[in-house]
Amino acid sequence: PDVVFISEVRSPALGPAGCKKGDGQRRQQDKLSRASHSLASEADAIARFVREHGYRAYWSLAEYKYAGTGLLVKAACEQPHALRHSLDPDAAAATHQTEGRVILASFERFDLLGTYTPNNGGSEDAHARRRRWDEACAALLQRRGGAAAARPLVWLGDLNVAAEWGDVGPDPGWFRDKNGQGAAHADDRGQPGFTPNEQARFRSLLAAGGLVDAYRTLHPVANWATDVTWRGCAGKDGPPAAG
Repeated sequence: PDVVFISEVRSPALGPAGCKKGDGQRRQQDKLSRASHSLASEADAIARFVREHGYRAYWSLAEYKYAGTGLLVKAACEQPHALRHSLDPDAAAATHQTEGRVILASFERFDLLGTYTPNNGGSEDAHARRRRWDEACAALLQRRGGAAAARPLVWLGDLNVAAEWGDVGPDPGWFRDKNGQGAAHADDRGQPGFTPNEQARFRSLLAAGGLVDAYRTLHPVANWATDVTWRGCAGKDGPPAAG
C-alpha cells in the first residue's frame, strides 16, 4: 500500500541520556529512542524495514514503551506537506499528544487523520478519559466544517469501537453482557469498545465530520466466516483459517 498507519507502536521517544519515565525531561516524540542496546537494535531494524520496503516514516511516540503511532508513506509518492500531532487545532504544530496517539498529515488534496483511541477500560476514570477523547475528536471535526469542509478527510487507525451491531459479531449480546457490568452508567456496561455510549458517540463523530464508514460502505453485509476481532468471534469455534 502507498500509505500505512500503525497504532500502538510501543517504542519510546528519543530523550536525553539517562532519562526515566515521568522525569519531565523533553522528548523528541518524532524520533525513536536509542537509549539502550536493545532499543538501538529495534530502531535500526525498523529503519531497515522502512527503507527496504520503500517507505518514509513519520512517528509520534510516548516517553516509554506505550501507545505511540506511525505513518509510512511510499517514498515514490507525494509526502505530507504539513504534520500535526494533537487533536487541539490551536496547539503548536510541534506539540504531540502526550502518549503519541495522533498524526494528522496534510497532503495536496486531502488530510489524513490517524489515531490510536484510548480503550474505554473498566473504571469510571477510564470511561471519563474516553469521553474526553471523543469530545476532543468532535471539536476537531466540527472545527474543520464537517461535510462542507474544503478539504476531504480520511480517518483511520485503531478507533477502539465496534460502530454498529453488525460490526460486533453473530452474538452481539455476548460483548454487551460479558464484561464491565459494574459501570455506574448502564450504557457504559459491556466489553470496552462495544458499549452503547461508545457507539452513540462514534455515530456523532461521523456526523460531525461528514464521514462514512468506508469498510461498511464497501462491505455492507458482515461475513462472520471471515470477519473477526482479535478478541475472537462470539458464537463461533475460534477464528477461521483465513483470519
